[in-house]
Amino acid sequence: MDLSTIRSRLTDFLNDSSTSRWSQTTRDAYINIAYHEVCNADNWPFREATDSTISTVSGTQAYNLPSAVNLPLGIWLDSIKSINKLGIVSREERKQFDYSSTARPSYYFRFASQIYLYPTPNQVFNLIIEYQKKITDLSATSDEPIFDADFHYLVPLRAASLLKRTSGGSDVNESQDLDDLYEEGIANMKARLLPRDLDRKKQVISVYDS
Repeated sequence: MDLSTIRSRLTDFLNDSSTSRWSQTTRDAYINIAYHEVCNADNWPFREATDSTISTVSGTQAYNLPSAVNLPLGIWLDSIKSINKLGIVSREERKQFDYSSTARPSYYFRFASQIYLYPTPNQVFNLIIEYQKKITDLSATSDEPIFDADFHYLVPLRAASLLKRTSGGSDVNESQDLDDLYEEGIANMKARLLPRDLDRKKQVISVYDS
C-alpha cells in the first residue's frame, strides 16, 4: 500500500472525503505520526540491518555512524563471531579509560552521531555494525511502509483514530472503536513478525552469540 492508497484508506476511516475539516497537510502529518508509532511499537526484525563500510585507521578513535543508523545493536571486528564482538560501556565506565593507549579495540561507546573505540585501534579493522534503522517519513505518493504489506492498513487506521481523538465530541467514541481495531492489529502483527521462544533453544540468547 503506497502513500496514495494510504491517503484513500484514511479518507474511508474518517468517513470524510473533503479537506475542509482536516487539510491534506494535516492528514499527511498524522499518517507519518501513525507510521512511526507502528514502527516503534516493538523491536521489529524489519528495522534491523548490517553495515560493513567502515574501516578503522590506526590511531583514530572516533568514527561517524552511517546516516541510516538509529541505534547500534552490536559491533564486531572483521567478522561476526563472539570473540570479535565489542562490549558497550557506560559514561561512568569510560571515565577510567587511558585514551593514550592503542591496541585491538575491545569496547565502544556512542556520542551523538559517532562511535568511539577503546582502546584506540592500532591497525586496520573492518567494523561490522548491526543496527536499528531510522524511519523515513512517507512523502512521495509511491512511498510504502517498510513492513509487511498485510499490516499497512494499520497506518491509516491509527491516523484516523488520532485525528478523531483531537476533534472531541462524538468523534471520541469513534476514535476508541478505531483504537480497539488498531490494538488488535498490532497484536496480530507481533504474533506474525516477532521471533518466538520455540524458534530457538532457550539457552541461546542471540544467534550471533551461539
